Amino acid sequence: MSISSVPEVGGNRPHAYDPWSSPDLFRDIRRKRMIAHVLDVLIILFFQLTALGPLFLLGLVTNGTGFALFPVIMILIALGYFWLTLGRSGQSVGMRMVGIRLAKWTGELPGPLLAVGHAFLFYVSVVSLSPLVLLVGLFNERKRLLHDLLLGTVVVADRPATAPQPTNSA
Repeated sequence: MSISSVPEVGGNRPHAYDPWSSPDLFRDIRRKRMIAHVLDVLIILFFQLTALGPLFLLGLVTNGTGFALFPVIMILIALGYFWLTLGRSGQSVGMRMVGIRLAKWTGELPGPLLAVGHAFLFYVSVVSLSPLVLLVGLFNERKRLLHDLLLGTVVVADRPATAPQPTNSA
């Protein structure tokens, strides 16, 4: 299936991923997303724990004022992880391990800013709406979550036989 074979709806660009003609793109996607998320959290936690030592020393040297950097550095480490992994290839390490990828609804790779925005909006929506954000994925055929719908992204299986190949939007 190519992107050009997907019919246009309402004069807009076609959606590159059709769950009816390519159901293998979305098979087990919820389960794989959850596993990938747990793996990514463990990897990010490792980097954050590695940064704690130097941050603790900075806090001691600055008579406690350096401790204010803890939350900022922890957030920057998490967002930097998604900038470097998800932003370059459409896959974080956890996503690569379970065989899924993030793409724009048009089939293009997300790019670093969209990848960071995706991660940031996911965490903001989970904190503010708790697990309700996950319920959205039960009621749409592409199994997209709230932040996917807002940002125009979709998570699909990584290159099954019927998947359109991602393109750079440069």
